[in-house]
Amino acid sequence: MLEVVALVLGASFIQALGTALQKREVANGFGELETRDFVLGFRRVFASLLRSRYWLLGFVIGSVGAVALVQAFSRADLSVVVPLGATSSMFTVVLGASMLSERIRSSEILAIAVVITGAILVGVDAGSPRHAEYPTSTSLLISALAVGLSGLLILARGLWPQLLPREVALSLAAAVQMGAGNLLIKATVEAVRAGLGAFSVTALATWQGIAARPEFWLCIATQVAGFVLLQTAFARGRVAVIGPLMTAGNTLVSLGGAVAMLGEGVSRGRFVGAVTLLAGTLAIAWLHEPAPERVRGTAPGPRASNPGAPHPTCPS
Repeated sequence: MLEVVALVLGASFIQALGTALQKREVANGFGELETRDFVLGFRRVFASLLRSRYWLLGFVIGSVGAVALVQAFSRADLSVVVPLGATSSMFTVVLGASMLSERIRSSEILAIAVVITGAILVGVDAGSPRHAEYPTSTSLLISALAVGLSGLLILARGLWPQLLPREVALSLAAAVQMGAGNLLIKATVEAVRAGLGAFSVTALATWQGIAARPEFWLCIATQVAGFVLLQTAFARGRVAVIGPLMTAGNTLVSLGGAVAMLGEGVSRGRFVGAVTLLAGTLAIAWLHEPAPERVRGTAPGPRASNPGAPHPTCPS
């Protein structure tokens, strides 16, 4: 299982590298742009970023990391891949320090140490994967439960606005959709693996098999729904709240679904490792969020790129 752990960690690092490149270009072109401003001015900002070679390179690199994670789903349990994939937050902090001149505080170093400890615990107790082809009815049930739970969260926010703030409800609803997407892509991978007898992201037959599976298109639907809910949350709330909630909710939904719906067995060591990883990831997400220093109501405009100038910190 060591090679599987290396594959997931490598994919997480690649995704973090792509994120750092994209973050660098956003910071270079828009200064300390808050996520709220990014969402509300999405068309203007996105059109500018599409003209940036480094931002596009970051997108391509991040996509390669995502494809590598799909390969990992075929070689390890979901309850191994998802927690180890959360190490991307640790790599993002380290790359931010080297590429964006961001300062790593002592508290963040401690959080990174917690993430590393959790990754070791999960990797050591990864065990043999459970390969099983899941019926389409399971995928339909996952999608229906995700829609229902997300709807209940939004409904609860309307009924009890004081107990459940808007940003919390939207973040958790997005996390449910993203977690359901993890379950559906795992079901897709196992179905293709059972049909072909093998699974390789470098083979055309694999992608043809993926495209032919209804689970894959259900996964796409959940990811789009999760993206829309997440962007709505960003427009309504604070990143320092939304980021940790999204990370925790996504991980917990993925792990709970893996046990309850995919029949994966999570040993005590793997569970402790996943919880440790999650705690470290949440600490990084909370500690690394820079405080905005702008006057409320003023939106920054794009400024000319200056490759020779230091790159200011930009929220992810």
